[in-house]
Amino acid sequence: MNDFSHTDIQTVTKRLVAQAASTKPPCGEALEEACQLILGLDEENQKLRDRIVSLEHKRAICVSDLFLVPLDVTEASKNLLHAENAFLLREHILHNLADGITVQDRDFNIIYQNDAMQQVFGSHLGEKCYVCYEKRTEMCEGCGVAKAIRTGEATLVLRAAASADGTTSFWENACFPIFDKDKNVIAGVEVCRNVTTRVSLEQEVKDRNIQLGQLNEQLKRQTDQLLEALHQREEAEEELKLEMERRQQAEMQLRQANKLEAVGQLAAGISHEINTPTQFVGDNLNFLRSGYDDFRIILAKYKQALGTFTAAPGHEETVKAIVEAEQDIDLGYLEQSIPAAFDDAFDGVSRISRIVRAMKDFAHPDRREKTPADLNHALTTTLTVAGNLFNNIANVETDLGPLPQVFCHVGDLNQVFLNLLMNAAHAVAEVVAKTGEKGRVRIRTRHEGKNVRIEIEDTGCGIPSEYRERIFDPFFTTKEVGRGSGQGLAIAYSIVVDKHGGSLTFKSEVDKGTTFTILLPVRPNHLPPAPPKLN
Repeated sequence: MNDFSHTDIQTVTKRLVAQAASTKPPCGEALEEACQLILGLDEENQKLRDRIVSLEHKRAICVSDLFLVPLDVTEASKNLLHAENAFLLREHILHNLADGITVQDRDFNIIYQNDAMQQVFGSHLGEKCYVCYEKRTEMCEGCGVAKAIRTGEATLVLRAAASADGTTSFWENACFPIFDKDKNVIAGVEVCRNVTTRVSLEQEVKDRNIQLGQLNEQLKRQTDQLLEALHQREEAEEELKLEMERRQQAEMQLRQANKLEAVGQLAAGISHEINTPTQFVGDNLNFLRSGYDDFRIILAKYKQALGTFTAAPGHEETVKAIVEAEQDIDLGYLEQSIPAAFDDAFDGVSRISRIVRAMKDFAHPDRREKTPADLNHALTTTLTVAGNLFNNIANVETDLGPLPQVFCHVGDLNQVFLNLLMNAAHAVAEVVAKTGEKGRVRIRTRHEGKNVRIEIEDTGCGIPSEYRERIFDPFFTTKEVGRGSGQGLAIAYSIVVDKHGGSLTFKSEVDKGTTFTILLPVRPNHLPPAPPKLN
């Protein structure tokens, strides 16, 4: 039989606490050992219960069965029992029973004890039962014999008694009355069964149940601690995952920023290089146009002189040569077309200058702090830079309302506008490839209280519903390889929401188009409101 002690419970509990606090997977060997301990205690309890049942049934004879029917001792001694039978009953049956038997008169004096009773308590014939059995000076409370004598009915009681050796023992006493021939109670009988072992086993079972309950409670607490530890670990893992995603996004933005910075530097250099020859071309065109105007004055004088030569005799050959020369060079066409050519050249130079300025504005590096910016101008600049995106696929419409200066990182917002315009161009191109009809991109700005609203609407293919919850996720894209990396909208969202405290939302309908809406605060919360304008 295994011997489980309170020390075992404490040891297992300490191991559970130690493993709950560790970083290793919980509920390992310590929890298995705790389960084994519980099973062992349950097995011990079952064995104790089996022993109690065995003690209940393991006796050769129950003397109380002999006295279930009231016995008239007087009549029996006179008419039924002769001396041999009485000796046989007393010496061979009653004295050899395992149960103790004691008979008391109505004053509770002991008038009979069998051997089993005398072996435990000694011989006390003629003495008060409560004095020799329970060491009292008066009758016991709840005495079974007293109740049997008083009521005339049998009863069963559990008593604690002082044995002859000074120890305390427990007895289950079957008490019943003895009647005379007139049905008067003349004595009481106690058939006493020693149940000390059973009581001890029952107490042991109770103690084990208490220990088991305590262990179960400790295991419950430890399980709660383990679950809490698991919950904390899951939260830590989720936080780590989010941190890794934030770091990945930060690295992506840093790479994008470095790329944009390099592109900005390159664009600034190219703009400078283009600007210089453009100025040369422009200056020379101005010179040529001015010179051509002067030539036209002289040419008019020559035509006037030619008219005079034509009318005067002797100059026919000279006039003929001049007329043939005018026809060869198609002078009339040149006079009509050269001014238009100058106009086209000046328009082209103007467009080059406008694109160069837009590239300079677009690629201008941001300051670390937010500064006031004209977002209508920023949108116009971005449209100029990205104008080639919409060639032959869409008409671009602008509805730019008056806006206040917005405190922002305008370079970052230029990148947001460019990303949204590129998405719009790609979406419209898909529809144009199917229908052959040009689409439309519309840009609208409004001032709304403390915010400005910017809408970029397209008549593209729209966003399928199953993708709408993920379009701002880093590296998520539905475009084919080479047309998108899944970073544009993620960067745009981060710039608008995280960097500027605004919002970036969209509405989309498949095969109808998409509208992205940017809402930006005019001034950050930490800045005081702008002073009122004075008329």
